[in-house]
Amino acid sequence: MNSRKQQFRDKDIIFREGDPATRAFTIIAGKVELMTEVDGKEKHLGVLGPGKTLGDADVAHGRHKSTAIAAGMVTLRPLDQQALALVKAPAQQAGLLARLLAPLAAPDTGAPRRRFSLFGWFRQIKEASQPADPTRIEVRVAALPPEGQAPEGINTDSDTATDPELLILDAFAELEGVRARPLKKPLTLPEDTEPEDRANRLHWAARQALAQVEADILICFELDAAGKRLTLRFLPLGIQNEDPPGMFHAAQALVLPAQPDPALTALATAVALTATIPLTEVKKSRLAKVLPQAMEHAAPAIEALGTAPDITDRDRAIARLFFANLLTLQSGPAGQLEGYRMAADIYGQAIAFLKDDSDAFDRAVAQRALGAILPTLAPEWETLEMAADDEHKAAGPMAQAMALLEAAAEQFTRDAYPKEWAALQNRMGQICYRIDAQEGDQDLLKQALNHYQAALQVFNRIDHPMRWAEVMNNIGQAAAILGEQLKSVELFEKAIEACSGALEVRHKLDHPLLWAATQNNLGSALFMLSKLTHDPGQLEAAREAFSLAKGVYEARGAHRLTMITEKNLSRVERLMDIARPKSPPPLPWEPKDYAPHLAETSDLEEEDDEEEGDMSVYDAPTDDDDDRGLKSRAARG
Repeated sequence: MNSRKQQFRDKDIIFREGDPATRAFTIIAGKVELMTEVDGKEKHLGVLGPGKTLGDADVAHGRHKSTAIAAGMVTLRPLDQQALALVKAPAQQAGLLARLLAPLAAPDTGAPRRRFSLFGWFRQIKEASQPADPTRIEVRVAALPPEGQAPEGINTDSDTATDPELLILDAFAELEGVRARPLKKPLTLPEDTEPEDRANRLHWAARQALAQVEADILICFELDAAGKRLTLRFLPLGIQNEDPPGMFHAAQALVLPAQPDPALTALATAVALTATIPLTEVKKSRLAKVLPQAMEHAAPAIEALGTAPDITDRDRAIARLFFANLLTLQSGPAGQLEGYRMAADIYGQAIAFLKDDSDAFDRAVAQRALGAILPTLAPEWETLEMAADDEHKAAGPMAQAMALLEAAAEQFTRDAYPKEWAALQNRMGQICYRIDAQEGDQDLLKQALNHYQAALQVFNRIDHPMRWAEVMNNIGQAAAILGEQLKSVELFEKAIEACSGALEVRHKLDHPLLWAATQNNLGSALFMLSKLTHDPGQLEAAREAFSLAKGVYEARGAHRLTMITEKNLSRVERLMDIARPKSPPPLPWEPKDYAPHLAETSDLEEEDDEEEGDMSVYDAPTDDDDDRGLKSRAARG
């Protein structure tokens, strides 16, 4: 099969509904609109963008179930059978966290892994002559450009690679589907680069270099003057559009001994793969398959750091932060708290240790991560072992999380780190919302809305559509609850407008669970507004929104969320039943029991008011999540 890129002009038909489906594609650039025909009329199904796979589900059925139309200029890469099988294969994550944590409880008695593999080195040379594989994770390695001057005489060709390069390249040799190669052109920075701008300019230069060679992540290395400490930076091509707890920051640096043992080498490998942001579905699937192996090898690193030579205590504390991030990022999708508990302990120790002004950035990274996971650990707050003074411990997990995020925001300012600042504002809004769920404080809801509005100063719809949609969904939640408390039609209308805007970006085809969460929140706002306005059209719209959300939750097996939407739907239908006339009204001379349904109305309305609460879904999931982490005040009441 021809695997070369194919280009289509605006309105070109890529394939038609009913045509034989013999191949699938990865969208490299542009957008593709999917249409189907229902009762002789065209129906819009959704839009797929760069990184998405097109037509893969149709290949198994032999026929295309929709028509694909180029929306502007589109570049596609056909997938071969191996790549197509990888897309459809489920990621094998079961039991990973247990294997990752097991070596921490018992000493590692396994044989040491070899540091250098001549076979792996020759394998890299062989792969260099092979055509590009769209399923493979491409890693590049380069020396950090010296500060204040352009690098001279740095030759990174594979036959003259330096010792640190060989060490890094060999670390990836045994990982299937991952290829590590030196970056042949040296990385350069402008001579006028200021120290405070160095990290941002370095990442920008790395992204440009990676785009030219179609690679996914660059590992930059630097040896100190004595040749004993190796500094590593991990710079991905992709831009993170989400804010998962434990997220790596491109400005972070991992410092290891110049000759690290196998466990520390494995730590660097796992960090590089976890920091990779795959731009296509096939690479996302490949990464999901290879990460368990890499993270399992990295498990002994936490103990190895304690005896590692030639590095400082500060180096060890920051390296433990990297390990804690691995635990956090792995524990979140797995829905397991053990990794969160251990990570919280490491984050707390790092915050207590990193007190100097020079440690402000790494301390803020730890504060941001710990503030993000504490709400999840709230049920175990009393038994949680972590560094915290008595005052903060007594304040509770939510208050402690808020204090940590506020401290992180002092470092991640809007001017210096706009996206990080906006993400912190959004997360602080979510915490205010959750505290209000416990205390019913209107001021907290107002604070949440202020935080969300601040986040929108950076996360606008044009530059950050998915982040904008997330914040708009959160505004819809908070505005609806505050509207119920204040009986404000204006706030309900604001909530409906916010959720409707989010749905213009969160498409069902691309993000089904996010779309369903917003539909549920839209239904909540419509339902509560209808109780004020007595508008049957709003009630009908609420029923439709809840029904749409329920359909997605049922299809995805999200049982608890299905129950929440069923409860919300039953409230709507009960109110509609109350409003629906069951018989002609009684004449003036007829007894009231002639139309008993009119006498029952007030009682049922009072009963409904007593049960009413927050019907929304918050902490909305990513596409790969099930119902873990999603909560509703209605579900608790």
